[in-house]
Amino acid sequence: MAQDFDSVFIWISAGVRLSVSDVIKAADILLNRWPREFLSTPAHLAAREACLQAWEGQKGYDLARSAFIAAAAEADILATAPVRPKR
Repeated sequence: MAQDFDSVFIWISAGVRLSVSDVIKAADILLNRWPREFLSTPAHLAAREACLQAWEGQKGYDLARSAFIAAAAEADILATAPVRPKR
């Protein structure tokens, strides 16, 4: 599928990771499953815009992926380890 990108893993709950590998899934998560306290931050809004532009063919999917990663890192849901550390 032309909307695919290399998988990004995010935490959706304690110890549960989700693979995000296309712009549609990334946009859905940004709109519907994003941590409330990080909605409407500049990184979140940039990721939403990048996904929309990629979906419309205006920007590359690699830019949408990068913006999604930045927003996930800001929200502390980027999964870079097999098990989410306890807080």
